[in-house]
Amino acid sequence: MVDTKAVSIRLPLDLLNELNTYATDKGMVRSGDANIGGAIIAILKERFFDESDNVKQVSNNVNIDSIVNVAVESRLEAVLNQVDSLRLDVHSHKTDALLYEKLQSDIKILTGDIDIKLGRIENRIADLEATASAKKLKIVA
Repeated sequence: MVDTKAVSIRLPLDLLNELNTYATDKGMVRSGDANIGGAIIAILKERFFDESDNVKQVSNNVNIDSIVNVAVESRLEAVLNQVDSLRLDVHSHKTDALLYEKLQSDIKILTGDIDIKLGRIENRIADLEATASAKKLKIVA
């Protein structure tokens, strides 16, 4: 069963160092390492919980709804950009396939034209050689 309350995030190094220091200073150590998760929870509890364990804002200057809305909108915009990028990639691949087919068709046509023209050139050379040989025979005779 998945814990729907679990959160996984990648922390910037400076914040991770601060949390490490906080956890170590408060004695939050597990298996010889600072308990970063415990430090985060302790800081959040200090900031947002009172003795009754009800969530509240400590400061009126912080608008949690606004922060959450901005975060959700930002993530939604990132996802929409990724979807648009995927659509462009699919369109690009389809366009590339059509261009490749057209290129193959053009090459086939050009190859056929070249073969025909080479055949004509070879025939013309043979005619010229035959004419030159005939002229030599007349001159020699």
